[in-house]
Amino acid sequence: MKASLVRHLVFCLLLVTCSVAQANIPQIEKAALLDLYESTNGAHWVRKWDLSLPVAEWHGVKVENGHVVAIELFHNNLMGSLSTSIGDLSELQTLNLAFNNLTGQSSPRWLKGESRSASSTPRDGAVAERSRSWRPARAAQAA
Repeated sequence: MKASLVRHLVFCLLLVTCSVAQANIPQIEKAALLDLYESTNGAHWVRKWDLSLPVAEWHGVKVENGHVVAIELFHNNLMGSLSTSIGDLSELQTLNLAFNNLTGQSSPRWLKGESRSASSTPRDGAVAERSRSWRPARAAQAA
C-alpha cells in the first residue's frame, strides 16, 4: 500500500513539474513581452500584467508549446510605441493591439509577407493582426 501511494505521489509530482516546465518560455520572448509592457506604459493599462505570475497567466498572452503565440490587448490603454524586440516572438501568430494609443509605424519593418492582414486605426495608430499565416520576419526567413 505504501509503495502504491509513493508511486502515485511521484507520478503527480512529475505531472506538475512537466506542466510548469511547459509554461516557461524562452528568455528572449519574455524580454520582448517586458519591453512591450514598458514601452506602452504597462503600469497604466486597464488590465495590467502581474509580472510575478508565469507569462501564460498574463492577460491577453497565449502560450502554446513553450512559446508566445498570441497577444490580445484590444482596448487596454496601451500608450507609446512598440519596441522592435516584439519581432523576437518567433512563434507569434496573433497580435491584436487595436483601439489603443500607440504611436509610430503601424506596420513595423518586422512584419513580412503578403498574406498577413494588418490594419491600423488612423486616430490611434493601433495595429490589429489576425492572420494565421503571418510570422515575424525572422521566423519567415527560417521557414
